[in-house]
Amino acid sequence: MKRILKGVAVLAAVAAFSAAPAHAQAKVGVAGTGLFSLESGGGSQFGGMAMVGFGGVNSPIGFRVDGTFSKKDGVTAIIGTGDITYAFKTAESSMFHPYLLAGGGIQRLSGGGASLTKPLAKVGAGFDYMMGGGKMALFAEPTFNLAFMGEENGGTSKFLQTNVGVKFNLGK
Repeated sequence: MKRILKGVAVLAAVAAFSAAPAHAQAKVGVAGTGLFSLESGGGSQFGGMAMVGFGGVNSPIGFRVDGTFSKKDGVTAIIGTGDITYAFKTAESSMFHPYLLAGGGIQRLSGGGASLTKPLAKVGAGFDYMMGGGKMALFAEPTFNLAFMGEENGGTSKFLQTNVGVKFNLGK
């Protein structure tokens, strides 16, 4: 499993740097995160998320890598994903910029003497509210996450992830 994690990290780094030519705009961000189980008897967890994204200045398509950490009742959840983003065209003077995202990655659950690492897919939507002359944005995004837990662990696990935070544009 460590080999898979290393492979995902290398692939994400290569994709991020190859998607960041001179005309690309880089963003970094942090957010508070809520993970809400959509399974019967499921609960919620809260934590944080960090992200790095790249998008072309003249293209609505972008790429980002994000990582989420949360802990509740001795169970730690770590989620890492690579996402493709699509930013809707808005007026240049608009402060509100909606986008879609879809991606995949891994979810690692550990605690109580056991650990489990499984693949994950996600899809969602969000918006940036630009501030500071375009250097900073408040953002909010809910995503539907589907973890492929395997037959021995109940098949799939569905949860809603909500991120609310701030992004910084490094290319403007």
